[in-house]
Amino acid sequence: MRQGTVGLAVLITLCFLAAGPVSAQIEAPQDLFFAEMPDDVKVQTKNLYSANTAEQIAAAKKLGQMGAKAEPAIHYLIDALSKEIGGSVRQAIVDALVKLGDPAKKALTDALKSPMPEIRRMVVLALGNLKDPSTVDALAAAVLQDADPSVRQNAVAALMKIEGAGLVEKM
Repeated sequence: MRQGTVGLAVLITLCFLAAGPVSAQIEAPQDLFFAEMPDDVKVQTKNLYSANTAEQIAAAKKLGQMGAKAEPAIHYLIDALSKEIGGSVRQAIVDALVKLGDPAKKALTDALKSPMPEIRRMVVLALGNLKDPSTVDALAAAVLQDADPSVRQNAVAALMKIEGAGLVEKM
């Protein structure tokens, strides 16, 4: 009997390893199921809400690679940032938003109002990676007004990435 129990434990372990890392299932917004977007974008957007961390990361990367086609997913990428997800998933989402570029800029700027400092921290870095001078005002406001010291610190680092930001005039 003991040998059967050990064999079962090994089988269960192998199944988990094959499936990839698992995180908590996060609930997808109901409007996602009715959203107008290309089928492949919708599939990857739904995968952002998977219980499998590897699927979440892969979905974010694929959306980032789709370019303008994935613009309808920006709202959901920002929404997923507010969920209980791991840091690697959060980073993959931010990277995807940076790759989507200008269309994601407003959503990222709006996300600076999030009550969650970890989201604001990631968003200021993403805005810095866009290297877009039009984001300087939002980043300067984060430096001067955000309650979280790590958000302020990341906002300073983000501003330093933007050439011609006119930092002295903004401060």
